[in-house]
Amino acid sequence: MRGFAFFVLVLFTYAFRTSQQPEKIDLKEAIALKKVSMQALKNPGSTHYYRPILIKVQNTASQNLRLEIPIGYRFQPKDTNLQPMLVIRPESFVLEPNEKKEVPIYAMCM
Repeated sequence: MRGFAFFVLVLFTYAFRTSQQPEKIDLKEAIALKKVSMQALKNPGSTHYYRPILIKVQNTASQNLRLEIPIGYRFQPKDTNLQPMLVIRPESFVLEPNEKKEVPIYAMCM
């Protein structure tokens, strides 16, 4: 009987943990709230008109996050000799706590 109770407890814990939905949040808001760190770079594996931006993003929060990057999101470079880029296709992806990802972004220069 103890074995069965332990099995049910493990099963319940697993089901509860996997059923939790990640927090849906806009990239700009996630950065402002310090839930993620992000670096935007030139994508060396793409032409300037396809997926020219590669973001390196890390979840610094303690929960799963679904990051949303909407059409029209503006990437403004610190270097004033470079053009701002505007997202032309929305992106959405999930990051687990402390997970790092590299995500290519569809964008066009302004």
